Amino acid sequence: MPRGFSFLKTLLALSVFCALPAALFGASDLPVYVAQDPNLHDYTLFANNGWDGNWFVGYTTAWIKQLPPIPPGTYQRAYIGVKLGCMKSLPGLPGAKPWEQRAIPGKIFTAISSTAAWTEDQTFLLTTTDDIPLEGAADSAIEGVGESQWFWTAIPLSYVSLTKDNYVAVWSNTSELVTIASSPVIAAAYGGKEQNSWLAKDLTGAPPTDAKKSLQTPISF
Repeated sequence: MPRGFSFLKTLLALSVFCALPAALFGASDLPVYVAQDPNLHDYTLFANNGWDGNWFVGYTTAWIKQLPPIPPGTYQRAYIGVKLGCMKSLPGLPGAKPWEQRAIPGKIFTAISSTAAWTEDQTFLLTTTDDIPLEGAADSAIEGVGESQWFWTAIPLSYVSLTKDNYVAVWSNTSELVTIASSPVIAAAYGGKEQNSWLAKDLTGAPPTDAKKSLQTPISF
């Protein structure tokens, strides 16, 4: 059985959110979270050490999520959030203690579009790998290990469609992040019956530009 597949018969929700602070009756910002599972605390699978499902974020693959419809309203700003963890590490700089590891250098990007194809101007830096919690080790107490975390990046509000679909992609442009042994892991939650997550393959550090090809591998177990 290939790694990354199991006997679980359920759909999984990628940890991809769109957050839109709303302006309601002059009150302070009230964020609207748009995701398959709107509870941020439910995304505990894969990225908290233990079994990772081979769900790495890397150079040759992109995780794709179709967001639910955006609720009608007047919004002030927009953000994309992705929960990441289990970043792989290297020995520290010369003179560092054995437990003082450093993340493999790299960058994680995200993009949003009304179709499952993205252009350069729809692309945004999500985080650098040195901010992602490191993967733990069974034989060493490594500093920087912790629970997976949410990373948020601001995007133009005009890029979020209130009338069309919204597809979000997550990947890396760092050529060293090509396997689970070198890359961070994207978190997931148990999902419903809808098919709205995909894995695009055979990329070279950029998001898919062909909507038909990018949706060829649905994520389900």
